[in-house]
Amino acid sequence: MAWAGLISLEYTYRFCGNIIKNIRASNTGKSINPDIFCHRLDVDRFGKFSFRDESRKMRELDVINVQFSDAVRVEVINNQGQVYYVIKQKDINIGPVVVSAIHEKLKQLKIVGAGPLEIIDLQFRNFPAEKLEAGSTHYFLEKYKLEKMLGSTL
Repeated sequence: MAWAGLISLEYTYRFCGNIIKNIRASNTGKSINPDIFCHRLDVDRFGKFSFRDESRKMRELDVINVQFSDAVRVEVINNQGQVYYVIKQKDINIGPVVVSAIHEKLKQLKIVGAGPLEIIDLQFRNFPAEKLEAGSTHYFLEKYKLEKMLGSTL
């Protein structure tokens, strides 16, 4: 596995773990499976596909790597129907900012950090419980939306 791909997987694994904690701490009444599974697709020289379970390896790496220096943490805040974002990386705090103004603000993150900008935590504030009842779906949708903005900005 390429080094950059492994690092990206570590960030994603940490994101999944944090989302499980956030869902458990929320008052939605949702239960969520605490297990995170990671499988690697291998293709041998004959073109045969196989999956290899890498879950244990990812758990071990997550325990070893307690700090992600370039990691991004996001808060999504609902204030009377208007959604604001607070984005944190190292000593930089961006926001609260509305989504239409986020494009310019995100450039600040790339100027400071040389590594990949990976979201490892996302929290929703002041959202009604029924908006968050879909479990992890909202977290992954928001992560995807922000990463698309990060990718198009940088």
